[in-house]
This record gives sequence, C-alpha cells and structure tokens, in this order.
Amino acid sequence: MDVGRFVCYTRARGILRVLQIALIVGGAEWIRTTVALASARDAAGEPWIRLVAILGAVALFTMCSGLVFRFPRLKERYGEGGTDG
Repeated sequence: MDVGRFVCYTRARGILRVLQIALIVGGAEWIRTTVALASARDAAGEPWIRLVAILGAVALFTMCSGLVFRFPRLKERYGEGGTDG
C-alpha cells in the first residue's frame, strides 16, 4: 500500500497538519524554483513572464490545496479533537 492511500484512509488529526505543512512547503519550493528559473531566463535574455505566471499559479494552487481541510465535511470526518481510527 502506498503512503498516499494510507494518509487518505486514516483519521488521525495529526496527519492533516502534516499534509497542510507539506503543501505549504511544496508551494514555497515552487516559488523558489520559479525565482531561480526566471532569473536564469532573464540573464539569458529569454522571455520569462509566462514562466512566472504558470509556475506562480502552480505554487498558489499547491498552497491553497491545504485549505481543503477546512471544509465542514472533512472537519466532520476528522473531528475537532481528532481520533485514531
């Protein structure tokens, strides 16, 4: 069984926090990558605006994905106090 399926089927509240942190860190990594690639393209005299727009949208989507755990249905599933089972 892969880790993704385990995470989806467990009800431990701590897993939610780990996923939210991972998504924020992932979004930050996309931003870091965007800056590095845009700087390299600018230094080479190549266009970089489209790259920033696309990867910026990816970073925003990744970071906002952590907000899905704020929806009532997931709050109901995992509870406010959280359980392991």
